[in-house]
Amino acid sequence: MKESVRIVVVGDHSAGKTSLIKTLISEEFDNEVPPTLPVVVIPPEVVPERVHVSIVDTSSKPADKAQLEGELLRADVIVLVYDVSKKDALQRVRSFWLHEFDRLRLDVPVILVGNKMDLRGGSAENPSYSLENEIMPIMNEYKNLETCIEASSKQLFNVAEVFYFAQKAVLHPTAPIYDVKEHRLKPLAVAALKRIFRLCDADHDGKLNDHELNEFQFKCFNVHLRNEELVGVKNVVRENARSGLDADGNLTFDGFLYLHTLFIIKGRAETCWTVFRRFGYDDDLRLNLAQVVPELRRQPDQSIEMTEHCLKFLERIFGLCDADKDNALSPTELAEVFSPVPPDVSFHLYLGVENESNTEAVGTQYPVLTRLNPKGHLELEGFISCWCQRFLADPELALLNLIYVGYDGDALSAVRVTKRRRRERRATISSRTVLHACILGPTGAGKTSFLRAFVGRRFSENLAHTKGRLAASASLKIALPNTGSATEPRVLTRTLVLTEISDHVVDEFLASEREIESCDAAVLIYDLSDASSFGYVARLFGALRTIRPDLPCLILASKQDLPAVEQEWPDSPSKFCMDEGLSLPTKISFRESPPVQVYSSVAMLCLTPTGRPQMESKSTVTRQVLRYAAGTALIGAVAGCVYLAGKKIYKMVKDGRPAARAN
Repeated sequence: MKESVRIVVVGDHSAGKTSLIKTLISEEFDNEVPPTLPVVVIPPEVVPERVHVSIVDTSSKPADKAQLEGELLRADVIVLVYDVSKKDALQRVRSFWLHEFDRLRLDVPVILVGNKMDLRGGSAENPSYSLENEIMPIMNEYKNLETCIEASSKQLFNVAEVFYFAQKAVLHPTAPIYDVKEHRLKPLAVAALKRIFRLCDADHDGKLNDHELNEFQFKCFNVHLRNEELVGVKNVVRENARSGLDADGNLTFDGFLYLHTLFIIKGRAETCWTVFRRFGYDDDLRLNLAQVVPELRRQPDQSIEMTEHCLKFLERIFGLCDADKDNALSPTELAEVFSPVPPDVSFHLYLGVENESNTEAVGTQYPVLTRLNPKGHLELEGFISCWCQRFLADPELALLNLIYVGYDGDALSAVRVTKRRRRERRATISSRTVLHACILGPTGAGKTSFLRAFVGRRFSENLAHTKGRLAASASLKIALPNTGSATEPRVLTRTLVLTEISDHVVDEFLASEREIESCDAAVLIYDLSDASSFGYVARLFGALRTIRPDLPCLILASKQDLPAVEQEWPDSPSKFCMDEGLSLPTKISFRESPPVQVYSSVAMLCLTPTGRPQMESKSTVTRQVLRYAAGTALIGAVAGCVYLAGKKIYKMVKDGRPAARAN
């Protein structure tokens, strides 16, 4: 909430601006007033909300226009005063003042005050007619017009109310939460109330019983409802909201929304704002990122995984939103999971999509494929897998989504930081539960098909080329080699995340230390039927090996069903792999059958802690000899050369030239 409110009073000459302010502070009417008053400051001690209030009087003389515009630009709220006794005063409000506000691009609430009711005819307590028919078209046209009120400085009628409404428009504005034209709460307000409802639903049954409703009341207003008050609230809901209560008299979300709508209709928007602020929302109806998402400190080779407590919460939310109880989320039910999340933060549209053309990728927000049931709906395993990928790609954004969805524990209780890879080099297998492999290769080599086959999607000839990144995430059972040790499980269940790095963003990928370090392994795919395909992969491997020598790599030869051609590279793919200490290229075909066994091989490669070579290669031996021969005195120079070599090979990948290799 703001700590100060600056009220700027404007209007035509002799509309009564100064009289309104003077009557407010003196509580009596004075026929003799100066042209303008100095700024009136009301200390926070006499304001219920404990904020500083400044009231600024202005002149409408042409000579003072620059000063008037300056005050308008500094205003938190504008009180626009017109003389109700003048026939064309309202037309002047529309044609001049509101037009002027638009010209200055002001985006602050406006309180429209019809002053001098005593001169129009009739008394203030019993006005002769209503201006509603004239005022409503203006309010409908000008969105920042918060309230219209009539007043009389001479009769001390509604003078205090004018400035109360002005202060209230800043501290408890109606516009962000309620659509006056549609007579309903705005989407962000509904989203915030959805999260609040979930947090108050202690038994997670999708409704609030008497105890839960009373705990909500106490949290927000520090007082419990008496039994008769609770019955009264329910009776109001029962009479006005058909689905507001269930058969047992528990408050549903529809009833919860109705109560907050009623507060606004009754002019008590401050009640709604008290609720929002108690649950951490700011004036834009968003959670304060710095307050709700702690800093997740980690090194580039560490990742963020979900804890058991977090997984149980997601399972509970899955069950709560599975309205038809078929153990799968339809698109509508998936949208319900993320309904409390603001659209620009939510990533639900990226989950389970068919391909990148379905939604626009933005930063770390890119599509995540996962396994779907025959109806195309998301089951629990796939739902959890998608969250695993989100925490891997952008843990801060994923944690913010989790909190918006309704996670009720401390934010740090939802996540854990994995060990650094160098601390696991002596381990048999990695302790990570989420494994990550980047998928690289030239355009058209089959990277997207490789991801689709992993999550059970059918082969298609008409796939659009990925222009950025695409991910696939699924749970995978991994059979460990039999080591004879009784303490190690023979089968592990892990989540494997595959991230396609398209040719359009490979430069960006190679230049990002954090993105390369996030990978447990790299899979390089070339096309057997394209003579230039393996050359791209070989150059890319050289860049990866120079930038991160300990990154496990696997080379796949795709499109086995098509006639193979000789690759335009000095060595055959098999000899290249032998020289570099890699497994021989595995030939696969997505058209004939999914390469199921290959995914287990990728997972095993990810599970093997880095630093333990797959095979002893000629180039590895050469590097070791050079390393020891150089001595400690040349460590800095060698590091500089490696960096420059990496940049050179990185350029070769773009240019399509072969990189030199040690023999």
